Amino acid sequence: MTETLPYPLTYPQTYEDQLHFIREYVHDAQKIILNNFLNKTTPLATLFEKNTLLAEQSLEKACGIALAEISQKALLPQGGFVIIAMGKFGGRELNFFSDLDLMFFYENPEDFEYYSLFVRRLITTLSVVTQDGYAYQIDTELRPSGNSGMLLSTLKSWKEYAAKGIQLWEKQSLLKARPLLILSQPHPSPTFHYDVLQTIDSIRYQQLQPSESISHDLYSMRLRIQNELAREKNNLFNIKTGYGGLIDIEFLTQYLQMLHAHQYQDLRTTNTLEALNQLGRLKILSVEDVKTLSRIYIYYRELEAYFRITLLKSTDEIRSPSEVTYQVEEKYYQGKKILETYLPTREIVRSIYIKVLGVKL
Repeated sequence: MTETLPYPLTYPQTYEDQLHFIREYVHDAQKIILNNFLNKTTPLATLFEKNTLLAEQSLEKACGIALAEISQKALLPQGGFVIIAMGKFGGRELNFFSDLDLMFFYENPEDFEYYSLFVRRLITTLSVVTQDGYAYQIDTELRPSGNSGMLLSTLKSWKEYAAKGIQLWEKQSLLKARPLLILSQPHPSPTFHYDVLQTIDSIRYQQLQPSESISHDLYSMRLRIQNELAREKNNLFNIKTGYGGLIDIEFLTQYLQMLHAHQYQDLRTTNTLEALNQLGRLKILSVEDVKTLSRIYIYYRELEAYFRITLLKSTDEIRSPSEVTYQVEEKYYQGKKILETYLPTREIVRSIYIKVLGVKL
């Protein structure tokens, strides 16, 4: 896959000008990706790859900017540092207007002051709103203990935290974790990068025995997300968090990964479609279910893309009837009503989800 856009060879001198250049770079590259997608020259899987590559490039450039900004404000670190891509970023599945889910680990406790300053500056470099908008919004809710946890932690302290017994949702979220070896960060260390990856693997791929308790916990967690976040009603639906939505597909895929990835190396992927294909190949999931879920996953993500392009912002909602939904129907579905396809589709997803988890309703 080719690079999206060359980055300027020379950096502007001031921090404010650097913020302008990185936003200009991201926005120009996103326009190219968008035009190729709308012109049908970029299939959805390639769209995800290009959006993810752009995010990785932008994150590396932002690391360089942040590093230059703080280099005179704190003692240089002695130990390694790793940025962890999580969620859709970790899965190489970024859509238009996706946030970047991140975690941060560092090696030596004495480097805390430096790395905390660096992380704050890095996030600001990408997400602060200027006259040019922002490059990326950063989400750190998937870190240990969620919003109440540390923004960054040493690998040692995280190991100690995990040894006490992490929650099911934390283990599940680690299935998307992808350590990034970014060369412009303060102290890139391939050895520390490997240690972080090995530690994550030892937790997420630890054997998990199937049980009614685990199935029930996963189902209960899914219902909480549906009830508390989707808040669906008669004319409002959520492609991601709603009934029979994307999270149903992701949860059932991750559930089977947690049960079988300790045994099958090919299931150790952060990408949902790749994991589904491997589950079918290994006969853990029927070929028919894999084809159905993969097709619906692509349909959901395309639908998500069209609504985001139309609204020019991140959204997973469908309001019908509404002017926005009408525009999407006319422009991308030849006038066919979206709900005629969407409503029966989510019933199919939920039925497979219930069957795979073996939950008794």
